[in-house]
Amino acid sequence: MEMSNPVEDRSEAVLPVKLNIGSGKDFRSDCLNLDYSDYWSPDIQVDLSRKDLVGSCFPTDRFGEVEIKHEMFDEIICNDVIEHIPDLVSAMTNCLNVLKFGGKFNILVP
Repeated sequence: MEMSNPVEDRSEAVLPVKLNIGSGKDFRSDCLNLDYSDYWSPDIQVDLSRKDLVGSCFPTDRFGEVEIKHEMFDEIICNDVIEHIPDLVSAMTNCLNVLKFGGKFNILVP
């Protein structure tokens, strides 16, 4: 009897439709987790204010290479983060660009 050894195929991993901004220690398996710092090992470590964020590609351990596209997320979660973003206008513009029309933007601030 031949035993097969299943190999993880990242090409079959489904990219989440939720974006968790500033994931930190609140890493969510049902989200693409983005953080400015790589300390908590987010899926993508990037500055949300980056002018070229939309259209940029990032390597991830869970999903392979991910391109950030217009209207790619149904929901954005942002808990205790926006008060730490120096260029809030650029960051919120990027959020608006990646959120689908009619999507939810959940913001929690202190």
